[in-house]
Amino acid sequence: MSEITKRALAASLKNLLSKKTLDKITVTDIAEDCRINRHTFYYHFQDLYDLMEWMLLDEAKRVLGGHITYAAWKDNIASIFAYMKQNKALVMNAYHSIGHDYWEDHLEKLARPFICGIVAEQAQGMNIPDKHKNFIIDIYVHVIVDIFLKWIAKDMHESYDDTLALHFKLLDGSLKYNLQKFIAE
Repeated sequence: MSEITKRALAASLKNLLSKKTLDKITVTDIAEDCRINRHTFYYHFQDLYDLMEWMLLDEAKRVLGGHITYAAWKDNIASIFAYMKQNKALVMNAYHSIGHDYWEDHLEKLARPFICGIVAEQAQGMNIPDKHKNFIIDIYVHVIVDIFLKWIAKDMHESYDDTLALHFKLLDGSLKYNLQKFIAE
């Protein structure tokens, strides 16, 4: 029952975000939209930002479908771009009402497990100290997040296919190459 309620609250937030910015949405708005009382909202989430974070993580899991592998990384990123483009009003309203730092932090939280899995897969059989793996993960997370933030900041006018094609060309094959540089001797 808890998951159903959380998903209903997230659906309400998505619906409201497609019409107005987050700073114009209240817990009461969401509760009324879901036909629940405010106490039910607070039973599941601390505030709107907590709901927003849960919604972003849940949507990312749904869009990616658990297929986080090196072989599928391009498709995974393209799927997220497509999802964001399909939900442009929601994304832009959230982006303009929440600070850049919030988006950067939350996109990093979304990207980190994705990149960690890919790095772990590509580093199999390599003796690379964890601190060096973490360094590489940090770099790739920052690159991926920066791609998304710059695209959103440009109001998503640029075709994400064009944006991705250039980045894919640059990133393809670079992870294994960079991991090999850090093999412990």
